[in-house]
Amino acid sequence: AAIPGTVLAQTVKVSAESRNIHVGLPFAIAITASGFDNKPEPEAPTLKIKDCDVVFAGATPRTMRSVSIIGGRRTVVAETSFIFRYQVTPRRAGTFQIPPIQVSQGKKTARSVQRTFSAKPVPTTDKMRLVLGLPERPVWLGESFEVVIDWYLSADPSAPTFSIPMFEDADRFTVRAPEMTKTARRQVVSFPTTGQPLELSYTSEPATLNGKRYTRLRFRALVTPRTSGLLELAPARVVAALETGTTRDRFGFPVSKSEMFLAQDQARTLEVKPLPQRGRPPGFNNAVGTGFSIEVNASRTVVRVGDPIELTVTVRSESRLGGMALPPSSVLLDPNQFALPEEEVIGELKNDGKTKIFRLTAQLKSPDVREIPPLELAYFNPVTATYEVARSRPIALQVAGAAMIGASQVTRNSGTRGDTRDNPSQPGKTQKITLVGADLALSNPSRTLARPAEVRGWLPVLAALYTIPLLLLAALWWRKQTAGARAVSGAKRLRTSAFDRAIANADSAAATEAATEIAAALRELVKETDGSKDGSKIKNKSSELEQVLAELELEAYNPRAANKTLSKALIERAQRVAEGLGSKLATLVLIAATTLATHLVSMASAEAAEPASTAVEKTARADSSKAPLDLAEIRALYQQALASQDPEAARHLYARAATAFAEAVTQTPDRPELLTDWGNACLGARELGWAVLAYRRALRLDPRQPRALTNLNWVRGQLPQWAATDPSSDAVSTLFFWRDSSPLTLHIIAALAFATMILLLVPFGGQGPRMWRMIGSGLCAMVFVLTIVPALYRPDDQNIAVVIRDAETLRAADSASAPDALSRPLPAGAEVTVVESRQRWQQIELANGQRGWLPRAALRTVAR
Repeated sequence: AAIPGTVLAQTVKVSAESRNIHVGLPFAIAITASGFDNKPEPEAPTLKIKDCDVVFAGATPRTMRSVSIIGGRRTVVAETSFIFRYQVTPRRAGTFQIPPIQVSQGKKTARSVQRTFSAKPVPTTDKMRLVLGLPERPVWLGESFEVVIDWYLSADPSAPTFSIPMFEDADRFTVRAPEMTKTARRQVVSFPTTGQPLELSYTSEPATLNGKRYTRLRFRALVTPRTSGLLELAPARVVAALETGTTRDRFGFPVSKSEMFLAQDQARTLEVKPLPQRGRPPGFNNAVGTGFSIEVNASRTVVRVGDPIELTVTVRSESRLGGMALPPSSVLLDPNQFALPEEEVIGELKNDGKTKIFRLTAQLKSPDVREIPPLELAYFNPVTATYEVARSRPIALQVAGAAMIGASQVTRNSGTRGDTRDNPSQPGKTQKITLVGADLALSNPSRTLARPAEVRGWLPVLAALYTIPLLLLAALWWRKQTAGARAVSGAKRLRTSAFDRAIANADSAAATEAATEIAAALRELVKETDGSKDGSKIKNKSSELEQVLAELELEAYNPRAANKTLSKALIERAQRVAEGLGSKLATLVLIAATTLATHLVSMASAEAAEPASTAVEKTARADSSKAPLDLAEIRALYQQALASQDPEAARHLYARAATAFAEAVTQTPDRPELLTDWGNACLGARELGWAVLAYRRALRLDPRQPRALTNLNWVRGQLPQWAATDPSSDAVSTLFFWRDSSPLTLHIIAALAFATMILLLVPFGGQGPRMWRMIGSGLCAMVFVLTIVPALYRPDDQNIAVVIRDAETLRAADSASAPDALSRPLPAGAEVTVVESRQRWQQIELANGQRGWLPRAALRTVAR
């Protein structure tokens, strides 16, 4: 309702920026002062309304300019108004008086007239309910607990206004919102507090309340009590507009009709217990929660007296750490050995408020210091109602002028891993990790002991794909190249047949006729053998041939030879000469036969050697599997661990299953599914090093094993960024993605590409579309090269190793007394490259290029 003031040069008007005013709901009143100068700004008038809560919301100056042109003269008139806004909340229903409001600026004064407004109560409805959920147990002072707000609706709401007394009581409670997901950020509702509004995300689901179906919106907030005692809480309220039907506007179109309704919870009581004084540690600094751990990293470990050491203190908990602070400096470290800043160190929250990182500088004061002792963090456990202490690991120091000392000489927490064999079930430091996101499913029983397909088993197919196209190409090439030679050979066979007939007729024919026929057949045979027209090439090299031909000619012209047959001696000499003419072809045949025989002998030798090696392999496997394990029992043990609700009991069951799987892997080391099952059991036992080793060995056999790939990447995500291996950063692997396929797959693709390339080069039935055949052949050649190279030259992983022991110190030399090469210990599961080996030490290189020495017992190579 607009309430005008008096009409003077200076005026004051009062207006309510709402038509519907309800009890308990704030609305705005604007006081507009016009006709005053720009400066100075008038003081905000005091507004008091009986039975109403009035809060000044600020002032805003507003200047309006008007321009007029009269007789060519331009006139600018500026009028300044000041708007003062107030938030008014009626505490009861009825009529309220707005007293006259006076605004002054020097000698200028204006005053409004008295006006009234009415407030009506907000009705309730069964279409909306509100329930505030508090812990059913007493809470402890300083403990962060979850408050649940359930808003039940059976109609569409709009413009909700919440009033949660706990959120608006900053003297007794600290309220904050949980970490929101990306999806939740798009659906939030603001709740009023004494400071900035609190934005809470919500979930929506069907629910039943008092037998009626609703849509429930659930909000969650984190509350920390600041005072103890029996705290009375006023009812939580929400006012919202709900659709009540439809009406029609002045044009006759239907529009939704809504009204304001109220939903109110009952008054509640919260018991807040003070923290007990008995048993309180001296370093306790109001840390309340469960699952606390503390980790300390130093920027340097080789120092001199007076040198500063940057300490990074990481505190983790299962509870929120928003108000958590470190103990006093005198409690953290001995003041006689270290100097710490006296002011309180502000921490940085991470990971949904459950991790807090403090950075402080400690200055070394004594040359007798040999370590940064374990830092203690005392906290109160609200579940057990007792004080507990979390301790960090000590950090070995080398002080200039003092004896060198190694981390192995510093007393560590119980459970430090000693030298272990190749067995993941050895007790060690358990890493506190959750397995959310890991694929802990077991392999299909029918596939657990399945071997991956090997190239050796496909050798006949690969050999056929390579040799058949080559033989076909060679046959066509030989046919084309030897077309002339084969024609000559055919003619030679005809000449040889003619010579043989002449020899056969010599026994019955007259010597003159037989000699003439044999000489003519021998001359033709000579021509076909040496390729000359007259046989001069052989005549010049064979005196016997000339003598035989001369004697045959004498017999052909001898008149006395007409009545007798040709002598046997001459016939035999002619036959020997003819046989000598074929010696060249016989030599070639002999060479080819010898080569083929040699090849066949070598193949037979290889075939004979193969069964022997296979027999040796089978004998070795038989020796290693004299006592085969029952995989069904191992799988049942793993399933018990998977179904266990007790985390500690589940971890021990996983460790037992890991031991059994390790023995099975020892007997059958070439089964990728079994290796992955072993890795899953190690992962459940929180043995990240052994898990990574199992996954890497499984992927070495089957690069596409899905569970091993998923879990290996998951473990890499749990490791610190400086120690993790990120295969996605390898640009070569990303570009040549097929390089990680199995060797068999690459060989088959390469063989198919090679066969297709050769077949495209073979001109079946003519030339055909030569250009397209050449293009296709070139593409196949490219595919062949891109697949055969990675198939034959696999990445050298002989030097890849995995750190299997947690919290191993990287040394600058191969000695336990050498200084630290890295200020932080290596976590189990880090993948490294072995650079050099010396007796019990190995030099390794991290993914970031950092080098150092580790004991051999702390590493296992991926290649067995």
